[in-house]
Parts: sequence; C-alpha cells; structure tokens
Amino acid sequence: MASIKILLRNKPNKEGQYPIVLKIIKDREVKVITLGISCLEKNWDKVNVRFKKTQNNYMQWNRSLLKKNEEALKIIDDNIINSKSWSEKGGYSWGQTPKMYDSIIRII
Repeated sequence: MASIKILLRNKPNKEGQYPIVLKIIKDREVKVITLGISCLEKNWDKVNVRFKKTQNNYMQWNRSLLKKNEEALKIIDDNIINSKSWSEKGGYSWGQTPKMYDSIIRII
C-alpha cells in the first residue's frame, strides 16, 4: 500500500515562501509532486498539516489540499486494484506502469 503525505518543503523559493508538496511512498520508492501552492512558514501548521488561520483564505486552501490528497489516494487505489502489472514479489511497481504517477500529476 502506498502512503501519501502533504508537506511543507524546507527550502524557501525566491519570494521567501515554502512550497507545499505531495509526497508519495510506494515500495520504498519516493515521488514528490509540487502542488503549486506556497506559504510562509509561520502560516503552516506542521502538526495538523494544514494552513493556519493567519493565512489568507486558509479555509479554501485547506479544502484544496484535502481534495488533492483524496484524488491522489483514489487514483492509487484504482490503479492497484485494476492494474494488470504486478511485480514478481506481488506488489505494484511505479516503473511498470507510469500511468498512475501521470494521473496524479494531471490532478495537480
């Protein structure tokens, strides 16, 4: 099974804001997808993995993060269930069918 985490990158961009990324781990393979959203470190709640109330439009941004997380999980689940490509060990491999990764990139 794959795990998905939304994280704040530890390196700021040129504007001094930190990009928010979707980190996907499957069979010890890590994929990091930039969500195109960034914020100041003081506006990010690391414990609850969401924007703080100090961020403008924080409710909309948090809903957007939740939606992207759910869409990524759905794509991973659908591809694991419907995939005909299985590794010899019985697990799904990113390398065998890049469609899952491409599908996640498209929703972002």
